[in-house]
Amino acid sequence: MIRAFLLLLLTCYCSVCRGQVNIAALDSVLKHPHNRWSTIGLNYDVVNQFGGVSLSNGLDEEPVMHFEDLPASILYKIQGMTDFKNSYSFDGKLAYTSLRWVSLASIEYSQLSFSGNRLLYRNANLSAERGLGFINCGVVTKIGWQELNNAKGFGAKIGLQKSYTRNFDKKSLSAMYLGVDFGYYFHYTTYSVYTQGFILRNTSLRLNYGRIDYFNFFSIGLQYTFNR
Repeated sequence: MIRAFLLLLLTCYCSVCRGQVNIAALDSVLKHPHNRWSTIGLNYDVVNQFGGVSLSNGLDEEPVMHFEDLPASILYKIQGMTDFKNSYSFDGKLAYTSLRWVSLASIEYSQLSFSGNRLLYRNANLSAERGLGFINCGVVTKIGWQELNNAKGFGAKIGLQKSYTRNFDKKSLSAMYLGVDFGYYFHYTTYSVYTQGFILRNTSLRLNYGRIDYFNFFSIGLQYTFNR
């Protein structure tokens, strides 16, 4: 499973490096001062075999945009997935960008229930992201409460997030980003590796591999961004 994730990640990265992404077209969609746009996505977890949809106004695309190009100071994302049997997940995230010391602050709640793996997971956290120039990365910290079956408690996560850019027509535009994080919640640990990049004019590919204790997740998502 990790090999499959790395192969897809390499394919996405090579597509960006070769300039296959239509950056000029992407620029016209995302980087106009009067644009207000939304993103809808289709997602599928290949490990647990269930899928669903997501809706946002730019939360996942924020790492590939300049601050002044964001469509709003308040960003959101809601997402739900199911196998139409006894397994489901849903989560919601609300973020604020107009803060002095951090580039993004957010509050999030998520819940997973997988009958096949006998998993019940709940998560509520506060997070903050700040760019560090000397390592040219963003640092993401999270504190919150989690419940994994019978294990409950507070914990924290820390992660790094890096955007990759290319210069087109004297513009330096981000086309993809990559992130990793690690969390400790006393009874168990979590970690994840994720990436998102534009592969067509308005369409981005998002990959996310995560592990909570000994439970694995690997989701693939296609997200379409449009003006509204």
